[in-house]
Amino acid sequence: MASSLAAGCVRLVRLQPLIKVSAAGCRQLLCRGNAQSVGLLAWLPRARPGPARHLRTWGPLSPRQDDNERNKGAASHMPSELAPAAAQRHLSDAAAPAEDAGAAVSLRDRAPLGPAEHLKVYKELSKAKLSGLVVLTTMFGYAMAPVDLSASMLFWTTVGTAFCVTSANTLNQWAEVPYDSQMKRTTNRPIVRGAISPLHALGFGVGTGVVGAGILCTMTNPWLAWMGTGNTVLYAGAYTWLKRVSISNTWVGSVVGAVPPLMGWVAGTGGIEAGGLILAGILFAWQFPHFNALSWNLRGDYSRAGYQMMSVTDPALCRRVALQYSLALIPLSIGASYVGMCDWWLAVDSTILNGWLSYRAWEFYRDGDDKSARKLFLFSIIHLPALIVLFLFHKRRGLEKEVGAPEDAAGPASAPAPALHA
Repeated sequence: MASSLAAGCVRLVRLQPLIKVSAAGCRQLLCRGNAQSVGLLAWLPRARPGPARHLRTWGPLSPRQDDNERNKGAASHMPSELAPAAAQRHLSDAAAPAEDAGAAVSLRDRAPLGPAEHLKVYKELSKAKLSGLVVLTTMFGYAMAPVDLSASMLFWTTVGTAFCVTSANTLNQWAEVPYDSQMKRTTNRPIVRGAISPLHALGFGVGTGVVGAGILCTMTNPWLAWMGTGNTVLYAGAYTWLKRVSISNTWVGSVVGAVPPLMGWVAGTGGIEAGGLILAGILFAWQFPHFNALSWNLRGDYSRAGYQMMSVTDPALCRRVALQYSLALIPLSIGASYVGMCDWWLAVDSTILNGWLSYRAWEFYRDGDDKSARKLFLFSIIHLPALIVLFLFHKRRGLEKEVGAPEDAAGPASAPAPALHA
């Protein structure tokens, strides 16, 4: 009896490392299975504290993690005298710090953020540079509308749009934490590095969205509130989900980018007209050469995170689409002169600018290398502001109308106000 008890104790001692391995495996499985369970994961035991370590286990396994999974399976079938050593090797691998973890500190151990630190984190969540570009295109749409410009309308449209964009970018980062932690260019985002909790970021994203919609509804018009809210849902919901499902995410993302100038136009005119649709079409088309060139040099990152991008799944289509939409910018810009929004000199100036973008896109289509992709991406950054300046410079003056003004009842001799309806 005593000998049997002793033998059982020996077996338990030998199995202890394997039990630890199983616990680590369960933890990894939970991390991969539920990306939002940070509150639960915080209470599970782990070999090394800090959010960066367990966040890196979310999403598809890296080759090294795959090897570790296979090693665990093999260890369970090893002889008992060899299993503890294999388990110890796996535990040492699990305890190794992640490459990008740096000096990450657990959220529970981090000192509370002060006001300045909170503002800095909120700025990062909003993707300030990207948000600034979106707000600029909204202002562009308002400036091109054939109305008398109102400083208060421009201000509230800009502020409301900025809050909606902040909401969309924050919710996107909140949803993509598991995958951002696997990409080099996104491992330093606030939620990934543990600067702010996912729940805090979610509250900030929802709050800014509500504030933005409220401002647009009360200070501009309800149509802008619907457009801003719809665009936030489209970006944070459909686009974010489609990135891991289908290459159609690029077209959905381009629709998101096309809405802000249309919002600016609607803020001025109160309705959707041909001029606003042309501006939206230009922003829609511009994003393909811009993003396809950007994603070309990030193929490794996107592939590692499991994103379905053209540059990863169909490189030839990626180059061809960039060229097609670059060429599409030429007739779209000429269309602004055709509907009377700009003078005909815009057709000349914009064709030169769009022609050079198309040439860079053709180089990218022909060569399909990192150098041509980088050239196209860098020129696309210059191209959009330059095209906006050309539109503003060539805008036809004297078409301004006051939104909501009663029709002139002076009789047949009075000329109708010029309109840009299709």
